[in-house]
Parts: sequence; structure tokens; C-alpha cells
Amino acid sequence: MEAFRNQGLKTLVYGTVVLAVAVVFVIQFNPAQQKGGASLKNECAAQVRGRCVSGRDFRTTLSIVVGGRDEAWAKQSGVRGKVLDGLIERELLVMDAARLGISISDDELSAELRSGHVLFSLPASELFDGAGTSISMPTKVDGKFDEKTYNRSLRSYVGRSQQEFREMQEVEHVAARMRDIVRARVRLGDDELFDVYAAQKTTAAFRYVKLSRGFFTRRVDVGKAAIDDYLTAHKSEIDLAWEGRKSQYLPECRRARHVLIKVDHTAKDEERAAARKKIEEVRERVTKGKEPFAAVAREVSEDTSAWEGGDLGCFQKGRMVKPFEDAVFAMKPGDVSDVIETEYGFHVIKLDAIRAGADAEADGRAQLAIERIRAAEVETKTAELGKALLEQAAAGKPLDEALAALLAPFDAPKAKGEPAKKDEKKKGDAPAPRPEPDRPTVETEREVSPMKPPAGLSPDAAAPLFALDKPGALPPTLLRGDDGYVVAQLIEKKAATREAFAKERDKDPLLRQMQAAKRRDALVAYVGRLREAAKVETKINAAYLEAGKVTEDDGQ
Repeated sequence: MEAFRNQGLKTLVYGTVVLAVAVVFVIQFNPAQQKGGASLKNECAAQVRGRCVSGRDFRTTLSIVVGGRDEAWAKQSGVRGKVLDGLIERELLVMDAARLGISISDDELSAELRSGHVLFSLPASELFDGAGTSISMPTKVDGKFDEKTYNRSLRSYVGRSQQEFREMQEVEHVAARMRDIVRARVRLGDDELFDVYAAQKTTAAFRYVKLSRGFFTRRVDVGKAAIDDYLTAHKSEIDLAWEGRKSQYLPECRRARHVLIKVDHTAKDEERAAARKKIEEVRERVTKGKEPFAAVAREVSEDTSAWEGGDLGCFQKGRMVKPFEDAVFAMKPGDVSDVIETEYGFHVIKLDAIRAGADAEADGRAQLAIERIRAAEVETKTAELGKALLEQAAAGKPLDEALAALLAPFDAPKAKGEPAKKDEKKKGDAPAPRPEPDRPTVETEREVSPMKPPAGLSPDAAAPLFALDKPGALPPTLLRGDDGYVVAQLIEKKAATREAFAKERDKDPLLRQMQAAKRRDALVAYVGRLREAAKVETKINAAYLEAGKVTEDDGQ
């Protein structure tokens, strides 16, 4: 079936309608089996300016569209209303065709009928491509038209006599011609199509740096003085935020930190054993070796809290997975747990404090201040580094050299958490170098296009990149990325050409889809004007919108 390729009723029908249609019509949607409704012989499903949309046309179209699905599905999908809308639009198109002198000759119609094509109408808004909707039914034997085969197909596929079917198809073909005429008037201009073609075919290579806010967040240490100043200066703001946050802290919460060694549930026995050995070594370091827990967490933990020294903040019951929570709430401040296994892997936990009442509230308010201070500072630092990188690259400095120099002050963040002893400060309190997936690096990406920009950039944000022409060129401003900013530099560009466009214009799938969409929009607008003009003179028989409300006793 041609019409169901994109929106709307495409979910109703796929492919071509097969013999199941006949079975559905005879068994499921046979009007003689619709009990409980009034007999409406020859009644109209709708009237449009006095012209009748026959109940038979409605039932024939409905049976084809519904296919093998049941009545419950038909009700849920609203297919009855869509079928009726399509038939109303068909009548409006036929009336407008009469005004314009458009018709189909008897010979043309006979040829169409003998070919086995069955046209039916659906709303213009449900059509995407093609002249309308159609199915094919058998009409030939050994390649030649056969009257008996044709009559059997009429009974099986559409349940109509030859004369009734001819009358229905004459109307359908005239309406289809009107759709073709409206759509044929629409053609996208070369410039409009070339812009789309160029967005697909223009390719470029870039070197670029992604500046993630997460990377800078881990490097913003907020001291007590800064927190106190913020709480004083923004008291009303914090008071309001605290009302929404206090249930997470009161009446009591526990401050804890942990080290996690991840183990996937699909891990092999030897992998699990290696992970357990590693976490046991961690526990030995923080209990027997007396290394600061925060320093060890920063060095070896595989959780996102590692750069915070494993700090999980202050949390209540119900906030952590059960084995972890059970361990924490059985500990006393200062305790280090045994090895705890959860769905995430193996943990060693240290309980720092139990906070209740005013102490818990103080922790919660401080956390609110930290989040707000960090958000502002991180945004500033990210943007400042991005602008500096852009300026240095524009001045001719290689991106990698400029980036290394600018990152140097950020590469040794202050330790957060437990203070180290004087003789251990050098050894353990600063974090050991560890891989960071969001650390800014110079990356290279080739064969990108306006429709497929470098990773981390939306097509809109990447637009300034594809305005660049000369190798080494940079956009005049920072580009906003998914999580921060991007600095990008053009390596080379291969622009789409008008000559290639001329050769591929009528073959390119996207251009054809655009043309089809534009034509459908024109048809929808055209039919919309017809419907609005006939609004007062359009009457719908609501009984046809509900199953079982109409029956037929005319021997069909």
C-alpha cells in the first residue's frame, strides 16, 4: 500500500493488502453481523453540500484499511473517523474537479478497473507520497483480463457489484487526479534544494577541544569562609531551596565516603577474584597502614565520587542500595567497614559522622551553597579557558601546546576530605594521576558534515564551523557543546558543487522526500481551504463512527 510511509496512518497498514482483507470484510466487518443498530439501507455516512458519502463506500474503505485487526484496535486507533474524513475530502475534491472540468473517460476508467487497481481515500494529512492509496486485486489469467476472476475479486476484496464498484472508482480516480494536479504545482527551487544537498554532501575535517563542565567542577574547591559568606549574602534564596531539600537531611543523616572497585554482574570468576583482592588491599591500606581514606579513594576508587575523596555527602535511609545502607547504619563514626558487595561491585566504607537536627540542617544548607558557588565558578572558568584557547590558536599557537599550558593550573586540585599528617602530605594527600574521560584533549574528526557535526555539537551549534573555508581557520566565538564549550579548527573542507548537485538532484533520497513533503503540505492546505468553505454544509452521521451502530439489509 502506497500511502503509509511516514506519518499518521502509516502504523495502520504496511505493504500490500492480501487476501486477508477479503476474510476480514466477510467475517469481521460484514454489515450483516453488526447487531443492535438501526437498519440504514442506502443511508449516507456524511453529506457534503447535499452530496452523499454512501455507507457502502465507508464500509468498503474501512475494511481495506483495518485489514486483519480487530474492532478493539479500530476503536483505539480512531480509524473510523479518519476514513470518514478521507471520504469527505474526496467529495470536496470531486466537486472542485467539476468546477475545473477535470474528469476521467469511460475508456480510461475501464482500463484502470481491468488492471486490478483499487483506489480509496484517506485524509490528505495522512498521505505522504503517491497519488493516494490503493490495493491490487487479481483480474487476469495467463496475463489476460478474465471476467470471472474479476467478479470473484470484487466479491472477495471489496464486496461490491460491478456497477457499484465502477461508480465508487470513478469518484476515487477523479479525486486522485485532483491530488496529482495540486501536488504537481509544487516544486522546490534549486537554491532551496541545493542548501539541503550541500548540508549532506559538504564534508570537512576538524581538530577540536571539548571543554566539559564536569572536568572543571572537580577542580573547584569551596572553603568554609566562602560557604559562610554565601549563606549570609543569599539567605532568602537558601531558605527557599532548603524547604525543598530538608526532607533529605532531617531528622538524621549520615556522612560517609567509600572506595568502589567495579564488578559487572557478567564478570568471570577470575575477574571477581581480582576485584575482591584489590578492595581487600584498599581496606588494609586505610586500616593497618593508616593512609588517609580520602587520599586512597582519590587514587583507586572507580566511582564518580573519587575526586571528592569518596565523599557521598550526608544521606538518610532509603537513599543507597540495601547492602551498602545496612553496613553504614550499623557503623559508628570513624569505623571502616568490611568489604561490602553490591550490584555495582565491591566497597569499603568509612562513616565520618552521624548528623541530626541543627547539625544535619547545617550540612544541607552548606551543600546548597557549595552547589551554587560551584555552578557559577565552573561556568566562568570553562568559558575563560575556552576564550583563552581560542585567542591563542587564532594567534598561531598549536592547539595542543596552548591547551597544555592553560590546563597546567588545573592539574593539581586541592585535596578534599581528611587532612593528611605532615609526614604523609606529599605521599598521599594529592590525588594520583588517573584517567578522566572528560579531560580536555585535542581530537581530530574527519568526514563530518553540517548534518553530522563533530561529537558534542548539535547541527545548529556547529553552523559557524561550516562557514569556514581556509585550513587553520577558527570560528570567531566559542561554540556551545553538550556539556560546556567547544573550540574547533578547520583542517580541510570539501564543499558540495553545483555540478554534482545537477547530476544527483533527482536521485537523492532526501531531496525526493523534501519534495514529497512540500507537495503533501500543499495538498493539506488546499483541502483545508475546501473543508473550511464547506464547513456549514458538511453533516456527519455519527453512527458510522461507532461499531455496531449501523447495519445493512440490502443484500450486499
